[in-house]
Amino acid sequence: MVQFAPIALLDVGSYARFAAIYIAYAAAYSVILALLSDVWGRSLRTDTAEAYPSAVANIGSDKTAYYTVLTQLSLAGGFVVGVGTGAALGWGAVAFIAGLAAAFALYRAGSRYYQINTGGHLRAAVADMAAALISGATLVAIHSTGALNATGALTVWLAGSLVAVIVVREFHYSRTVGLRSWLRTHGHTARGLLAESVLMTASSAGTPYIVAAAAGLPAMAAIRAATSLLYPIRLILGVARSRIVAGSFGRTRGTMLGVAALSACCGLGLMFAVSGIGRLDFADTTLHLLGQNPASLGLLAAATFASTYLQFLARGILRGRALVVRRTFHTVAVVVSTAVGAAMHGVEGALLGSAVGTLITVVVWAIKLRDFRTSPNMSTATIRKDASR
Repeated sequence: MVQFAPIALLDVGSYARFAAIYIAYAAAYSVILALLSDVWGRSLRTDTAEAYPSAVANIGSDKTAYYTVLTQLSLAGGFVVGVGTGAALGWGAVAFIAGLAAAFALYRAGSRYYQINTGGHLRAAVADMAAALISGATLVAIHSTGALNATGALTVWLAGSLVAVIVVREFHYSRTVGLRSWLRTHGHTARGLLAESVLMTASSAGTPYIVAAAAGLPAMAAIRAATSLLYPIRLILGVARSRIVAGSFGRTRGTMLGVAALSACCGLGLMFAVSGIGRLDFADTTLHLLGQNPASLGLLAAATFASTYLQFLARGILRGRALVVRRTFHTVAVVVSTAVGAAMHGVEGALLGSAVGTLITVVVWAIKLRDFRTSPNMSTATIRKDASR
């Protein structure tokens, strides 16, 4: 709801302001993944998919360390987003709402990661459905008053995130554990993942701003909106992320053929959907800009699915240096291709450039990935010891 409604209902300027705040949230979440979630997920990695259930069973049920660190990082992320919003857009309600929305959304995302790997699929799904319902109701209420702008969209996001956190009912905190003790134990793995995340953030968060400088606000809004249209892909793979990082799906030829087939389906599905949207009346909205470029969006969707799956797989098995090198090539390919396209042909060039750059990253992540085995950076025994504290 938060991803799609602003594209269709906000004017380009309001959407660009909302998107800038959401990009900051995404950057904060990448830090949580690097310092906490993917570090924990790597501890579950086994050489075979069949061994995965026993690895999970050996972790133990103590959630305190994970959720304590998650709480600290979520609060810090929300504070940074709020301060950044205040500095850019003014120290009023928009900054306060943005900070709260980001903090709750970060906690919810980190909690979902843990739940998917520990048998909490149903509760995670119920929380997400509750968030969608409340977000929808809030959106209708605000839109009916005619006051739907960037602040209104942030309010919709806050309402859904808050309800999701309440429904999921996972609140664990201890003063005896925290980020400092977590990093003492897992700092080696976290440093490698954080370096890769900085590059990833430069690509995902920095590209729209570079496009804005090269081709103006409409192109920036179009690139961010295209990312939002890909939210179902990121949601599906995001739900499975912890399992992919941990290796429960394996790296068999059948799995990879399945990924290729799903990538093609995503590309064709979005291309046809956008073609239909292009014939509807969404004048003066960002959705109208996207409706003129169905082929580029279809290619972008297919490449995004394949590239994202391979990235998650790599974060579970590559050493820090190998991970950073590939992420560097990824960042250069996406940023340069998108910026050049935007500078040459505006919105159309930016979208096509983004699609081509993402397609290149599929090759970057796939090369020799099969030659790597279980990461030596973390052992299950280490995590088990930490979780039992």
